[in-house]
Order: sequence, then C-alpha cells, then structure tokens
Amino acid sequence: IEHSRRDPSVELDLSSVSTDSFAQDFARIDAWEDTTDFTLLYWMNLLYSAEDELPEDLVAAMDERLLAYSYWYTEPVPPGVVDEKWYWSENHRIIFHTLQYLAGLRHPESTFQDGRTGAEKAEEAKAWILEWLDEHAEYGFSEWHSDVYYQKDVTPLLTLVEFAPDPEVAERAEIMLDLVLLDI
Repeated sequence: IEHSRRDPSVELDLSSVSTDSFAQDFARIDAWEDTTDFTLLYWMNLLYSAEDELPEDLVAAMDERLLAYSYWYTEPVPPGVVDEKWYWSENHRIIFHTLQYLAGLRHPESTFQDGRTGAEKAEEAKAWILEWLDEHAEYGFSEWHSDVYYQKDVTPLLTLVEFAPDPEVAERAEIMLDLVLLDI
C-alpha cells in the first residue's frame, strides 16, 4: 500500500482482500496462540496507516480482536481457554506494550476484555514502554545472541516512532531504535 502511494506506476488491487484472507490469523488469535503478538503488530501498522483502504468488515473484525486480546499475562482468561502466549522475553514485552498502547488509543472509550477502557490500557502501556526503554538504555539488550530477534525489537520501536501521538514515547523510541541499529 505504501509503495503504491509513493509510486503511482505501482498498481495495487485490494479487491481480493477480505476477512477470509485473514481467517488463519483470526483462528490463531481467537485460540490465544503464541506469537499472535507478532501478527497483531503488523495489523496495527496496517490499521494506523491504511485503514481507509481496507474493507470495513475486515477493519471491524480486526478491531473486535484488538478489544478481546490479552495484552499481559495478568489479564483474565476466558473459561476453558489456555493462554499459550509468551510474554516475558525482551521483544515480546515491547511488542505487547506497543500493542496495548496503540489499541487503547485507537479505542479509548471502549471496554477491553479485562474490563478496562482503552484510555486506561494506553496509560498503563505508556508507563511500561517508558520502563522498557529506560531498562534497555541502561543495560542494553539481552537477546544479542540471536540476531533474528533484532527485527522483533525494531518493528515495535518503528511502530511507536510512526504512530505514537505522545512525543515522549515517539522520541524515546526513536533514540532506542537508533541505538539498536547502531548495535547491528
């Protein structure tokens, strides 16, 4: 979508994009599977950058899942569901906090699955994001031994740089992104 915006010679046909296109993602998210935070991070970028170009029913289905998602291990789990998500690694932490922050800002008045409003969730997530940034500014990164995880740190940081409306969050994420890229 972005490429077609920047280069008019690129033809983009979104007519085949539908809720069926995302059925596998929906099933994994609805089952509380691990690594769905990676999927939601890509969705968040898509929603924040190109929502108007997506079918309304697809946006509604994505938003439904954003409201029903568990953004931290302390949130309630529906009866009969096993939460298989991994929350505690360096990259998952910043991804979950970024998702909670932007989902909360996207739906500030809505009630999420844990009973709190989006505004409440965004406020909490902002504090966690700043804590994560402080921690990594002081101590560095712990997943240095696995270079594939740098991308999993870069993507949420870049997402915050692009879409966080709070200058403190966006600027601090930008500084950390610069440090990660310098480290690479």
